[in-house]
Amino acid sequence: MIKDRIALDLPDYDQLLCGQYSKMPGYRTYREQGTDDWLLIATLDGNGRFGGSEDGFICGRGDLVLLRPHTTHEYSVAPTAERWDLLWVHFHPKDEWLDLLSWPPAETANVVRAAGSLSGVARLAVADPHAWKPIVDCFLKMHRLSTGTKRRAFAMNALEELILLCDDVNPKSGVMVDERVRAAMEYVSQHLDEQVSLEALAELAGLSPSRFAHLFRQEAGIAPLQYVDLKRIDRAKQLLRHTSLRINEIARELGTDPIYFSLRFKQHTGLSPRDYRMRESREGMQPERHGENSAVV
Repeated sequence: MIKDRIALDLPDYDQLLCGQYSKMPGYRTYREQGTDDWLLIATLDGNGRFGGSEDGFICGRGDLVLLRPHTTHEYSVAPTAERWDLLWVHFHPKDEWLDLLSWPPAETANVVRAAGSLSGVARLAVADPHAWKPIVDCFLKMHRLSTGTKRRAFAMNALEELILLCDDVNPKSGVMVDERVRAAMEYVSQHLDEQVSLEALAELAGLSPSRFAHLFRQEAGIAPLQYVDLKRIDRAKQLLRHTSLRINEIARELGTDPIYFSLRFKQHTGLSPRDYRMRESREGMQPERHGENSAVV
């Protein structure tokens, strides 16, 4: 049996990672602790199975499955299926996407779900072909843009469009992000130039640090201070792309020193701030390509 395993670390990609697979019987992925990002899978044809033998479900054409961070990844080609054709994307959502990702939990025959392998798994079934086609087309566009020569921001825009299309078919039975978590996120966004502690965020939410950390991870999928780190990296990317600020000026705006800033930036993106700016500058100068082969692999 083919297995795919991945280390539980910050994913080593910039913004998103997506692909298209056609898997044969015997394929299986199992990641007990999941990953630190979100994973969205769309079934184009054939059948896949999510979860274990007791609490799993079969997905087919028109099914969208969303796995929250740190959710067990357990999926495979369904036992009686000849193949499973799927599209997938790993991503870190923008803050404003979180409500859009409040999908209904995956329904199974086992009523005791919370302790099973499907805790944190959500599912949308799109029966209307007129709604399904734009979702697939947008997914393919995102994949094409993420592997092409254009700015990766185009792929992120396509991902946002994809999530909005999914929200259009969401029966809205999910829950909104907790207001205490939302307030903490807003505070972080407004104080990126300061040292933000777990204790300060917990006090803002009126909770103990341990309770707040648990609530924040439950709602946002990542730890509070990891969220602070990611927000600083996102802000740094914006400043590197759209301003001529020096690296030490950007570090100062983010409340840190240039050496530590450069180290953390490279850990997240695989590039130094200087190399990231040069890459984005080169991609911005690439002429638009018409008539590209739209096939994906």
